[in-house]
Amino acid sequence: LQITKSGASVVQAPTFSSVSSWKPASGQAVTVAAGNGTQALLALGNGHLVMLCLNESNELVEKCTKKVESEIACIALSSEMNARLTSTPMESPGSLDDTMQVDEGSVAQKLFELAAI
Repeated sequence: LQITKSGASVVQAPTFSSVSSWKPASGQAVTVAAGNGTQALLALGNGHLVMLCLNESNELVEKCTKKVESEIACIALSSEMNARLTSTPMESPGSLDDTMQVDEGSVAQKLFELAAI
């Protein structure tokens, strides 16, 4: 899984050919991202979050989006989280208004709950 400011791609080794890709809406760019092998949580600026997951065919699927009040400066996503929520996620978005949210029932948890529907 490769994430750049212009989107995300699943790249096949050893040819480095793109198997699947995702791009944000026109005018948006990925500002920060975190992933765990099968999922990625991306911030697009202006508080927009997007959760991507790999399906059984290794295609990227946009599971859900969320708008938060502050600009997101950093994201940490537990490597133990999976789409069925078999473990409790820990996600830490840091915002540009000098605050840091660290809790187990926060934005990532809500996104993964929505994606499981």
